[in-house]
Amino acid sequence: MIRRRKPLKRTPIKRKKPVVKKTKSDLTPLQIDRQRHVFDIQIAETIWNKRFEFDNEGNKVRRCAECKHVIHPPWRKHNFSHVLVKKTYKKIRYIELNIDLICWDCHQKWEFGDMIGMKIYDIDKINLLRALDRAIPKFFEEDQLFLYNRTLNDEYSRDGCYSVLK
Repeated sequence: MIRRRKPLKRTPIKRKKPVVKKTKSDLTPLQIDRQRHVFDIQIAETIWNKRFEFDNEGNKVRRCAECKHVIHPPWRKHNFSHVLVKKTYKKIRYIELNIDLICWDCHQKWEFGDMIGMKIYDIDKINLLRALDRAIPKFFEEDQLFLYNRTLNDEYSRDGCYSVLK
């Protein structure tokens, strides 16, 4: 006796999603890191050139904001410390008010020790920066964020306040 077989069920053809090509404005993670590095150097140069005082002989001297120890040129990355962490508060990464010029020992104490006991710990400044972080719109491109922060820095140095907080 011949067994009768049922015809095989047909499975539907899975359509492939169209491949979306990246536009030229999309950056790879490596390019974003390079861009951040360049922006970090630019903001560090700006702060280094702005924050100085003159000694008795008329020379420019940079001092630690905490212990008033002289910081000798050339500047290094550890001479700049963010009040609010860059990783958590990405939108105010390049705000000059968020960056203190401090020596190596004070930087270590700030990052890994008792920051609340330090002189540069200012709760009003921290609250202002948090409010500024909430007020800044979210940007998707790092260069837009840098330029926006640059205009906010210029505005703060000119007027003494941020318009986004008004």
